[in-house]
Amino acid sequence: MKRGLLVAAGIAAFLVALVAMVPASQVASRLPPGASLSGVGGTVWSGHARTLAIEGKPLGALDWSCSPWRLLALRWSCDVTLIPAGGQVNGRLDGDFGGGLV
Repeated sequence: MKRGLLVAAGIAAFLVALVAMVPASQVASRLPPGASLSGVGGTVWSGHARTLAIEGKPLGALDWSCSPWRLLALRWSCDVTLIPAGGQVNGRLDGDFGGGLV
């Protein structure tokens, strides 16, 4: 029984590490129509974009940092910062893998 739990924990840790290595540019190419990122760097867990644009209108730079611990509850949570000219907007996005925001 204990060995099975250790194997499951090891597989889960491997999958989290594998996802953590995915470049942010992979996510940037899968944004909804009308949204685009340029100058993307980092990973899906912690990254940045020089410009976030919606419908071709640049909104500013974007930084994000996601919490891997929320994955244990099959949810995701990311702190995001939008940096338009002359300001800064901070927020947190939480969601599930069914496509919903919580």
